[in-house]
Formats: sequence, structure tokens, C-alpha cells
Amino acid sequence: MRQARTLRVMQIVFIAYILLLFWILHMLPAAPGPHSMSPLAWTIVCIALLSGVLGFVLQSWILRVPTRPDPKRPQSASKNSPLRRWFAGHVIRMSFSLAVSLYGVILHSTGAPDSAVFSLAGLGLILILFWRPGEIPGGPAAKQNVRVRA
Repeated sequence: MRQARTLRVMQIVFIAYILLLFWILHMLPAAPGPHSMSPLAWTIVCIALLSGVLGFVLQSWILRVPTRPDPKRPQSASKNSPLRRWFAGHVIRMSFSLAVSLYGVILHSTGAPDSAVFSLAGLGLILILFWRPGEIPGGPAAKQNVRVRA
């Protein structure tokens, strides 16, 4: 389906963007400082990890929201279709994974050790690399499970 292809293209672009971040982090000199984990650096790491977890949580929450058409607006049912929620959930998950890598750049600017900086950037890359679109609502796999009553 078209949405799955769009998500794959987004995945490739996000991977290229994170690899560009690795290159930028390697080229930028570290911020002056003690190069240890300050309380600010630990806060950034916690926010980054929370962002990674929220990507999964929000995606599943969006998928579980029931379709409730508004009787006053009949077009609202098509805007809240399972396919749109599926697509939005995956976009959110990939965006939050990219945010984990971006927090690595922020951590770099605080003077944190390179191991922490590249760990966050690498975690974002891993989250994007292992992303899979899963079963598309209304796709061929969903149609096979439909039972017709006679």
C-alpha cells in the first residue's frame, strides 16, 4: 500500500539524517567543561529515554482509540479511520526515535562525555533501524481474517 511505502521512505530519510548527525557530532568540537555527567546531562538522558518510550506508548494508544463518528459531521468518520491512525502512530514513533538522537546533539553541547552522546544517537538509530510497519489495517492480511456469516 501507498502508506507503507511512504513510511519506508521516511525511515530511510530518518536513517540518513541520524548518520548525518553522527558526522556532525564527530566534526564539532566538544563544549568546554568537565566532560562528566552533570545533573543537566542526566536530565537530558532521562528525557531522551522517556521520548523513546513515549514513541511506543503513544503509537499503541493511537491505535486503540475507537472510531467514533460525530453525528454532526459525517465526514469525521473518514478522518478517524484505522488506516489513518495506523499511519499517524508510526509517524509519531519514528519522530520520537529521531528525537532520541537529537537529544544526543543537545547532550554534546553540554560537554557530556562522547560515550553518552553517541549512545543516545546510536539508540535513536537502532530504534529507527528495527522499526517495522506491521499489519496494515484493511490490508490483505486483515481481509483474510474476515469471516462471512451465511
